[in-house]
Amino acid sequence: FESEDSSIRSLDSNEDPDGVWPNDDQLSKSLLHVAAETGDVPMVQALLAVGASPDFESEWGLTALRFASENGHAECVRLLLKAGADANNMGAMTQESDEILYPSLCLAAGARGRGSTECVAHLLECGARIDQKCDEGLSALHHAAESGLRLEVDYLIRAGANVNLLTTFPEHADVFRPQ
Repeated sequence: FESEDSSIRSLDSNEDPDGVWPNDDQLSKSLLHVAAETGDVPMVQALLAVGASPDFESEWGLTALRFASENGHAECVRLLLKAGADANNMGAMTQESDEILYPSLCLAAGARGRGSTECVAHLLECGARIDQKCDEGLSALHHAAESGLRLEVDYLIRAGANVNLLTTFPEHADVFRPQ
């Protein structure tokens, strides 16, 4: 798309006559999920402008904010939060999914091996709970430390992360002990 206006016109021409976006109820990822995952800022802006829900969950309980946070797309994170995305939403896992549910802050801090201090900052500014844990029992600080992401570790500590917070599950305790 060449501009936001042309994106909106294209989206409007493809809208379901009943006013329901077909992707919202029928596909595992919405257009907003894909745009956030790939860092397509103009598309995220266009989709939010025409009413895409910033907290819409895929059938696996995943949100656009989660995709943007995981991939370090700070401007997409900022736009989604500004549009009202819940900074603490972990989604809901279905029976068919073995996906680990992470708060967006854990993903931005490096839960999948890469972090983004800018995404962490946006999430904290919009109310992300700094010590919220994923369902593996690890906080954002745990993930950043485990991934060796010094900038994210330093940022989280300066922002008030609890450096004495224990992991929830005992099998993770050895990861953080000196060898």
